[in-house]
Amino acid sequence: MPLSGRALTGLLAALVFVAVGSEPAAGFDDGGGTVSPFMLGAGSKSIAMGGASVAYWRDSYAVLWNPAGLYYIDKGEVNLFHTSFFDQSTAYSSVIVSYPFIDFGVISASAIQLSVGGIERRDEANIVIPGELSNRQTRYIISYANKIISGLSAGVSLKMDRYAQGEYLANGFGVDAGLGLRTSVHSSVVDEMIFGFSVENLVEPKINIVSEEVGDPSGIRAGMAVVKSISSKLDDRLAVAFDIDKFKLTDPHLHLGVEYALKGIFSVRGGWNGGVPTFGCGFSLRYFDVDYAYRSTDLGANHLFSFVYRFGSSRKEKIDAREKRKEALLARELEAKMSSYEKSFIKSSMGKARKSLEKGEYDRAAGYFRSVLMWSPDNVEAKEGLKTAEASLLVIKGDSLMKTGKYPDALFAYREAETKMKSPGISKRIVECERKLSESTDRKRITEEIFTHALDLYSEKKWDEALKGFDKVLEMDHSNELAAQYREKTLKRIEEEHGRLAADIKQLVSKNRFTQALELLRNRAERNPSDTTVARLMKYVSAEKAAFKQTESSKKPSVRQKKQLSESEKESLRANYEKGIEYFKGGSFSEAIKIWEPIWRSYPSFERVSEYLIKAYQYLGMEFYTQHKYDQALKTWRNILRVDPANEKALRYINRTKEEISKLEGMTSL
Repeated sequence: MPLSGRALTGLLAALVFVAVGSEPAAGFDDGGGTVSPFMLGAGSKSIAMGGASVAYWRDSYAVLWNPAGLYYIDKGEVNLFHTSFFDQSTAYSSVIVSYPFIDFGVISASAIQLSVGGIERRDEANIVIPGELSNRQTRYIISYANKIISGLSAGVSLKMDRYAQGEYLANGFGVDAGLGLRTSVHSSVVDEMIFGFSVENLVEPKINIVSEEVGDPSGIRAGMAVVKSISSKLDDRLAVAFDIDKFKLTDPHLHLGVEYALKGIFSVRGGWNGGVPTFGCGFSLRYFDVDYAYRSTDLGANHLFSFVYRFGSSRKEKIDAREKRKEALLARELEAKMSSYEKSFIKSSMGKARKSLEKGEYDRAAGYFRSVLMWSPDNVEAKEGLKTAEASLLVIKGDSLMKTGKYPDALFAYREAETKMKSPGISKRIVECERKLSESTDRKRITEEIFTHALDLYSEKKWDEALKGFDKVLEMDHSNELAAQYREKTLKRIEEEHGRLAADIKQLVSKNRFTQALELLRNRAERNPSDTTVARLMKYVSAEKAAFKQTESSKKPSVRQKKQLSESEKESLRANYEKGIEYFKGGSFSEAIKIWEPIWRSYPSFERVSEYLIKAYQYLGMEFYTQHKYDQALKTWRNILRVDPANEKALRYINRTKEEISKLEGMTSL
């Protein structure tokens, strides 16, 4: 005879009551043992796969099957689940909120409730009396999971069960624990294998109902799952899961489940739950999952729905953000250290240069000023100081030549000094020297000396200085045809040199090597500041450089394919990388280079290793340079060009060092 809705409600309430008692509950267990109503499980994904979820985890419902699987949620989650039995007065619902931390693992809070309303009230004589009763069984769970080692996770759940019927309340406490192991498999058959093991009610929650203490029985679950992508084009995933569980006073139950997911958006599922078939499907978007499951029990067919909302950043995004913050902090510390190092070097060198200049040690002062300009090429004081020191050395040379009566050579020295520094003293010396030359009784000899000196400059390809010499000869002897011929030759050589220079500059510009072109022109300008051709070419290069930058900024940047690194490889590289930073901060540049060089060779885009390696070579080379170990400085700075072929500072350092080496070689040959 069919039962009414109120009768069915009463029957379910009775079954729920019995479920926590010592008698078997037909609606929840076939094995003849004591079970809990929470054995119904929750989460449409897991239920649709026949409850085979000890080793296959996709969301926070893992806490109900194996808390170790909770570790693998990637973002914060809010999970909602609901189903009804018979009518709307009987509901089975759950809510789970979980949040993953970077290092601390994952923590979760859950509440599951079976609620039965509309129960008839009866007196001791079993006579119906006015009013209704409700029965609620609620389980509150706090769960925690974390990684033990790579691939192996563990989890634990602390539970409180609360039984309420009418005015009667009772509480019990329990503990679940589990382990999970995920392994990647390089096989044509399987991509991943997962193993799970959990103990439910390691501590059994016991509840005093009226005069009897009853408990939720302990049990174990074990299972495995295999995952395989069938087609990379479809971006799909096939998972097959197998579980077996055994609870106190019950027979073992077998659970089988299959899931096929397409592009991470749509999934279909099927399962076998101890002899009862199940099935379902689900949709997944960026932040939401909506899932459905169907199963049939002794209490009737169930249509189950669950909803997952994901929030916050993923674990990888959090790790990346933390590493970026850490890298930014290290970069600020390193930048401060580098800035302090450079400022200290410049301040020290400038102080020494000023003192040397005051003492009349012009050669030493010039060396210090050049060192400062290596670091800071636009330092106005250093530029002017170098000109003053070099001009003073030339004046001293000219004064010495004047004393020995070598007026032509003295005049060349004074005029060269005047190109570096305008001063009344130099102008006065030039006038005096020219007066001596004009008063000389042996003008022919002096003219020949000036001409010979000009020829020497011509042979050394110092065209501008040679031109001044030939002009002076013609000033003293207008009829000197040989001087006139060499003057024309010199003008032609200057024109040819300007042509070659322009060609070289245009070739560098065509290769977008603007820095090298400007450095070449700066060196020429230092030798002859009044050269208008050099000034014109510098304007040309600067304009082309600006146009190139504007064009490049409008282009879509190309994405450089990075070599993929495993997490363990990243951790190892980062440890060495940071060790190099500590060496650098301590001034051990060669040690930092030993660590950063292999990293840069294998992974040039790792963090800021390229930038810091350049700085280490730069500072190490400067140490060699200040110790006058020019060959070692040159070798060190050339290493920078391997990392950055257009590095402006390296090119400037190399050119300056070559000049110093040339000067030393010239002095040695004398």
